[in-house]
Amino acid sequence: MVVLIVALVLISGCSATATNYDTRPFFQPQQSVELHGRKTWLDHLVEVDPGRVSVKLAADYAENPPERIAVLPFVDHSNAQFQVNRIALTHRNEQQKEQWAWTYANRLRRSFAGQMAEREFTIVPMPAIDTVLQDHGIDNWKKMMAVSPQELGQWLDADTIVYGEVLHYDAYYALLVAAWDVGVKVQLARTGMVS
Repeated sequence: MVVLIVALVLISGCSATATNYDTRPFFQPQQSVELHGRKTWLDHLVEVDPGRVSVKLAADYAENPPERIAVLPFVDHSNAQFQVNRIALTHRNEQQKEQWAWTYANRLRRSFAGQMAEREFTIVPMPAIDTVLQDHGIDNWKKMMAVSPQELGQWLDADTIVYGEVLHYDAYYALLVAAWDVGVKVQLARTGMVS
């Protein structure tokens, strides 16, 4: 009986504080902008994060930031085996390695392009990039690196292109803790194109 009374009081209290969400105004000041997306001490305690980043910017980046960016296909320089604690658990043949290397590299490429798009750059659609590269016979890293950034920029109508290399893609497990350690080298190059 007491539980029923408490439940009724809680329900009546919730209905009294109901808000009409449809009339909430747009364009209000955003809260906690300086902390959004940053980890707290609790996040670092609970999550294993081996992340580290090294960034080098061009001296004139602030005066001449990129506008239209083409994220080229990434290449995977790892062994393309599924590894846990640096021990390969798969024994893939060469064709499987090529397919998994492309899978890992393309997942990271899409993730990177999404991060760039969130920062209000205009991103050249990846299917369009892939079509242009295939039309020019570019089907691997070596062929792509033989083409100058200026020529790639003309082909893709981009003022900046992104090269990406996956260095390793490893999983780690210890009791109830799991983590991924992914090494990626990313380089942005100006093409000389003005959008």
